[in-house]
Amino acid sequence: MQEMKQLCKNIANLIEIEISKFGTIYQILKEEEPPVELDAEIMTRKMIERGVKPYDAEKKSSPILEQVIVSLVGKLEDLFEQAEFANEHVHQIL
Repeated sequence: MQEMKQLCKNIANLIEIEISKFGTIYQILKEEEPPVELDAEIMTRKMIERGVKPYDAEKKSSPILEQVIVSLVGKLEDLFEQAEFANEHVHQIL
């Protein structure tokens, strides 16, 4: 179980690198920081601390990573809608 916790943390770190890239491009295009916090590592750590299972062997999935991804995608969708940022630059980022 400890190995799965570490794997979730490592994957969250990789997601964080992609978020950093997105944040940089957003700042260049919008000349401001994204108005929402996009932090996969903090979300992952909080879920592990709350006792969310890092891996469900029956479903062969990670409840932690599923929740992190759903949360981040939701925040990104809201960001695009709020900022009217959905243009050709968004497709380059994604």
